[in-house]
Amino acid sequence: MAVRAAPREGTRAIALLTIVGAFSSAIYLPLAAVLVDAFGWRVALRTMAIGAGVVLVVAAVFVRERVEPGAAPRRSAAPISLRRPEVVRFLVATALAGIAIGIVLVYQVPLMVGAGLPLATAATVAGVRGALQIVGRLPMTSMLARWDVRTVTRLAFASVAVGVILLGFAGNLWVAALFALVAGFGIGAWSPLRGIYADELFDRSRLGAAMGTVSMVSGLAVAAGPAVAGVLADLTGTRAWGVVIGAASAMTSVVILRRPPPPPNQPPNA
Repeated sequence: MAVRAAPREGTRAIALLTIVGAFSSAIYLPLAAVLVDAFGWRVALRTMAIGAGVVLVVAAVFVRERVEPGAAPRRSAAPISLRRPEVVRFLVATALAGIAIGIVLVYQVPLMVGAGLPLATAATVAGVRGALQIVGRLPMTSMLARWDVRTVTRLAFASVAVGVILLGFAGNLWVAALFALVAGFGIGAWSPLRGIYADELFDRSRLGAAMGTVSMVSGLAVAAGPAVAGVLADLTGTRAWGVVIGAASAMTSVVILRRPPPPPNQPPNA
């Protein structure tokens, strides 16, 4: 939607949209803790589900598409195809990063509480982590002007990996604060980078379908990561598996997105 609204400034439009979205975690994570303490988790889930539903209905009714007259796709790229190695690497890295991000989102409060922080403090740190996602989004335009999207994405995934490791030792408030900063940057940066990377890989006439595919892969991974970590926690009696799986997944995504070697007869800088 952002790219179609501003086809000549797609990167800036995506970054601006996700900057606004960064404030949601700062509101809803502390609110969730308050609702759970006051009314229980069922009421908390119902309240948030109703709120999300109301917002989606309002958006469906009032948001209108505005296409710039005469705008043409910026490039002509190949369709969505798993025969393209760069597409496969992108989807695999997206899935692995989604596993790590899902573990952070689901287990950040339980891991901090298990490490020794009070529930209210852990929920506040989680909210701050959500607010600090803006740290990963504000400099996105300037970072992409200096480095290519692959390099910036690898930096974001590496930040998620470091954040997961810090989460495993977040019983100390200072370590928890550092986790909030580092993980907030990585998760915040990945939100616009997902669309910007897809915009680099696919023709804009297929960008909607491409983002649907990427979102499906990411959503399944975000759900699978905490589920696997939860099963292992039940079997072993420790949540440390979440930290191990999350950190390993995020670091593997960094490796997968490394620049592929040039063909045998092509110079390295070609």
